[in-house]
Amino acid sequence: MRWLLLLQMLALAPGFGQTAIQKKPPAARRIAPPDKWPIRTLAVEGNRVYSPEEVLSAAGLRVGDVAGKPEFDAAHDRLLATGAFSTVGYKYDVRADGSGSDAGFQVTENETLPVVFYGLGVPAADLEASLAARDPLFSATRLASTEEVIARWTAWIQEYLAARHLDSRIMGGVEPWPEKLSIVFRRRKICPPSPR
Repeated sequence: MRWLLLLQMLALAPGFGQTAIQKKPPAARRIAPPDKWPIRTLAVEGNRVYSPEEVLSAAGLRVGDVAGKPEFDAAHDRLLATGAFSTVGYKYDVRADGSGSDAGFQVTENETLPVVFYGLGVPAADLEASLAARDPLFSATRLASTEEVIARWTAWIQEYLAARHLDSRIMGGVEPWPEKLSIVFRRRKICPPSPR
């Protein structure tokens, strides 16, 4: 019986007669791939009127910038907000070695027309300089002929004139000038009150 008792005690003693349960080493944590990469190449497709440099300037992204989906979404929104494009798409492909991305924008431009400033009481060059500071795609030779863009420029011209204490009651619209369609910004025609 003593032997039995001795064997039971030895069996319960740690490291004797028992197999140790080995703990598995913690699983190596997976490092999530980065969601932003340096832009290695940046292209523009679909443009006819605006140069790739103008489109990329309006988008606000450059080669060398670190960007991912949020930055490309913001650039997409900036391009649409210009009113110069009816559609904007983008793509970026991460290089296999993870060193960066090759990216590009696809745009569809709205129709553009030349701009005429008529009878506003300020030199056209001064007005153009003010508008160029506000619009990344500014050109007096071509402006997107959408209502949104014309309304925005009209408001900017009104602000410019009001700051100089000039009559800011102007209007902008598409009209023949003199032989071809243009976007004309002019003073509003104020009709006298009708006799009663």
